[in-house]
Amino acid sequence: MDIDKGKEIQEWGKLKEASRIVIKVGTSTLTHQTGNLNLMRMESLVRQLADLKNQGRQVLLVTSAAIGAGMGRLNIGEKPPEIAKRQALAAVGQGILMQTYEKLFSEYGVAVAQVLLTKDDVADRRRYLNARSTLWQIMEYGAVPVINENDTVTFDEIKVGDNDTLAAMVAGLVDADLLVLLSDIDGLYTADPRKDETARLIPMVEEITPAVEALAGDPGSKFGSGGMATKIAAARIAVTQGIPMALVNGSRKNCLQFLNGAELSLPEIKGHSPAEPSGLEKAGMAPAGKLPEITMGLAESAASNLPPAMRAGLSGAENPPKTTEKPPLAAENSPLPADVPPEANATVRISPILSNAAWAWGTLFLPKAHPLGSRKGWLAFSTRCAGSLQVDLGAAQAILERGKSLLPSGITGVLGEFGRGSVLEVTFEGRIIARGISNYDSEDLIRIIGKKSREIDGILGPGHEQEAIHRDNLSLWS
Repeated sequence: MDIDKGKEIQEWGKLKEASRIVIKVGTSTLTHQTGNLNLMRMESLVRQLADLKNQGRQVLLVTSAAIGAGMGRLNIGEKPPEIAKRQALAAVGQGILMQTYEKLFSEYGVAVAQVLLTKDDVADRRRYLNARSTLWQIMEYGAVPVINENDTVTFDEIKVGDNDTLAAMVAGLVDADLLVLLSDIDGLYTADPRKDETARLIPMVEEITPAVEALAGDPGSKFGSGGMATKIAAARIAVTQGIPMALVNGSRKNCLQFLNGAELSLPEIKGHSPAEPSGLEKAGMAPAGKLPEITMGLAESAASNLPPAMRAGLSGAENPPKTTEKPPLAAENSPLPADVPPEANATVRISPILSNAAWAWGTLFLPKAHPLGSRKGWLAFSTRCAGSLQVDLGAAQAILERGKSLLPSGITGVLGEFGRGSVLEVTFEGRIIARGISNYDSEDLIRIIGKKSREIDGILGPGHEQEAIHRDNLSLWS
């Protein structure tokens, strides 16, 4: 049956206009339970990517499964904890992975280019710009960059950490129009659907709040390193830079068809006619105090077309209560995020959810209305911090609400040893609110914390900047 096109359907429909797309596929999607590559699924993915290229669109593939492929080839059942063993498995598996991609893409006349990155490749500004130029040139040649972290040589200090984060960094690196994460789950749920039968799929997230972050569950499969927490973190990196992110089940047939404008529609419900009068009932999606409360309103038209029995089933009650107004959004106008424990009955800024609805491709995270530019995006998410500065409430409000520079008078603590020009985290009450480039080394900053600008010359001598971090070199997180 047809449904009214609510906001979430309109936003999903806009994705067909994306011309430069970064697509990340996870280990659990690419491999069988044995660890061996799932060739049928890989062939389906490659066919869809080749078709996107035939449409004149640019695609970049961020792929996992090097370690998993190595485990499968060497008949190793569990990922070893030792770094050297993991790196050896990555060395075995990366060749297998690229050989498979080369063979599959060549069937459609598409060339591939292997790109292996480390944290240093994006943290250093010159290497970042070089990687950016290289990726653009690969696409100009008509090839598909196949990107992975260089697991064979990385260690903790130069490791991105997971390919969800790497994909989000790559999306910012190439100014992508869209980031797609293909996973082994349909999207973000109100709870882990593998453990909780009351879990509901969230079709769209307008803002990543602490309550949304609290929905993250445990890490994923034994062959991979990702989990919902890394996907939400990747979404934050993408949307802050103005890039929407779609989280989709990669095991679904033709999982990328939404990029061709395939409409989302509810399945036909036996014995129900769209003309049947039903009336709109707003129902809570979770028992009070157990799951986060859902703000209704973005797709009520879809729920209104369902028969009363199904609408009642969505709320988990025989007679779902009617409400006349929306609950207030948690900290909607607050410039500073508050810690929200997972068990809190906090409001989440998302659209309403239909129980096991087949119309939603997954979860779409909407980009921020005022995104960071390329340089500030790099500063916020790709750099390695040498230390951190703790600030008071006044400084935090000046930075977040009024776009001001960070002055020494607002600093309450200096952590780490660093030189002038280092990238630092700026924190308020334990939460990162910004990153920036320091005008001072740690020794001088310690001497002037809490001091007024007019006092600096008397302490350090003339010729010093008034700002600890100038606003042009300050990138906001919150």
